[in-house]
Amino acid sequence: MSNLIKGKHKTIGIITTSSPIDRLPEEKIEKAYSYLRNKGWSIKEAPTCRKSEGYLSLRNVKERVKSLHDFVVDKDIDVIMSFWGGTNTNQLLPYIDYGLIKKNPKIYVGYSDTSALLLAITKKTNLVTYHGPAAITYSKPDLMEYCYKYFDKAIKGGEWSIEEPKKYADDLYFLREKDADKRIFKKNEGLKVYRGGNCDGEVVVSNLQTLLVLAGTEYFPSLKNKILFVEEAEDEQAPMIHRFFTHLSLLKDFKDVKGLVVGKFMENSQVSQDNLENIFSEISTRFKGPLIYDASFGHTDPIFTVPNGARVKIKSSSKEKIKFYYG
Repeated sequence: MSNLIKGKHKTIGIITTSSPIDRLPEEKIEKAYSYLRNKGWSIKEAPTCRKSEGYLSLRNVKERVKSLHDFVVDKDIDVIMSFWGGTNTNQLLPYIDYGLIKKNPKIYVGYSDTSALLLAITKKTNLVTYHGPAAITYSKPDLMEYCYKYFDKAIKGGEWSIEEPKKYADDLYFLREKDADKRIFKKNEGLKVYRGGNCDGEVVVSNLQTLLVLAGTEYFPSLKNKILFVEEAEDEQAPMIHRFFTHLSLLKDFKDVKGLVVGKFMENSQVSQDNLENIFSEISTRFKGPLIYDASFGHTDPIFTVPNGARVKIKSSSKEKIKFYYG
């Protein structure tokens, strides 16, 4: 079920499903909100965004869920966007009123740990959700319009192809003492093909580790005849990433995946081409279909938006290797 934006933009509701933003400098928060306001949106921030208890945006899970539900029924809000990720979004899933969400369809967008919420909503309501920019995306220095362009395309529907950006950044700029307002850009070599082929099917997209956290639960998506998009964060290193991919490939329905698209890895993850060849040589024996990697979604910048539950055509030998559409 598509829940597309029609007509004039109204309001983006900002939530934190795991980590709070109360320790983030106010100028960073305001930079993100100003960018979105300049695109025609109003911003409404959930009160739980600024409350923290340890590493959580409130230990009281039901209060975090209430913030989400309040935005679900707010008729002025078109988009519910995570400010950023974290590690504990899966805590919310048993307490969410999915019937309420289905009755009040909106755009849900975020990435990383927010994948848990997006996957659960799509599984329980059949609504398309969006693995794409979080509010923090728009606070980053040297922001490229690419992120917003593909988010805008995704929420308006139709059919659109992905053109990779000419350059990208994967530096931990926020840890630098000097020049923390500048990014180190690299030339983007574009999508790479480990195994060629064509496929057409429904999208499942997630942060890899977050997808595996849901395995065996009622919120885990069916992988049968799906085209799977996965990405991973910068704080996981090559051995653990290999472990995650092996786990994924041993899941019951992985053999029925039609195709696999893997997002770019951050430099901090130290995933070399040899590492990837090793991982892909193992997991590619457990499914048929194309395997494309180095796609610009996930934790590098900039990113394109992947509509979870929509459809995609993969043609590895075409200039338009990835084309999304609504069936």
